[in-house]
Amino acid sequence: MNLKEYLQKNNEELEYKAPEIIWKKMENHFQPQKVSKVSNSLLYKRIGLSLVLLLVIVIVWQVKINQNNNDEILALKSTMVNLLDEQSIGKRIKAVTLSEQVDNSNQEIAEVLLTTMKSDPSKNVRLAAINALGQFVDNEEVRIRIIEYLSIAKDPYVQIKLINILRKVKEKKAVATLNYIINDTKSVLVRDKAQESMEYIKRS
Repeated sequence: MNLKEYLQKNNEELEYKAPEIIWKKMENHFQPQKVSKVSNSLLYKRIGLSLVLLLVIVIVWQVKINQNNNDEILALKSTMVNLLDEQSIGKRIKAVTLSEQVDNSNQEIAEVLLTTMKSDPSKNVRLAAINALGQFVDNEEVRIRIIEYLSIAKDPYVQIKLINILRKVKEKKAVATLNYIINDTKSVLVRDKAQESMEYIKRS
């Protein structure tokens, strides 16, 4: 019932009442029903509970994915370590190439490669490890360890591989080590590469 219809129907009743009584009566009549308020309240509660439930599902799903990823990385690391213990150079190189299966933020796999780079008796395996470390150079710790190894590495091929990585990322912390190599190495090829890379990094 709208206001006009209400006044027509209750004209006689309202005619002799005080204005404040008439206003109160009309206010009570046209006030929204409480049932509607309750319904809205229940609707908001249901929406809120649905959002909470959705958030819980997303969190549980993310935890499950992370756990699966961790399990896969641990399994991969175990496989790499086992293969690196093999006598076969081919199997050890295969172990190094398995690192391509993980993203470049995994410190555990990077650590396996860093150890292999320094300690494997085969130059080919060490070179493979250095190549694989190229995908982990966003990690500052990896870059620092590469610089440290460059300062003690003696094989020219290994030195050049390390220099190329540091040049590519324009690692300014490598300048002092490159300068040391320029004055220390007997290899003209290494000296030229170190000189050119040092100048390139300084300009960057």
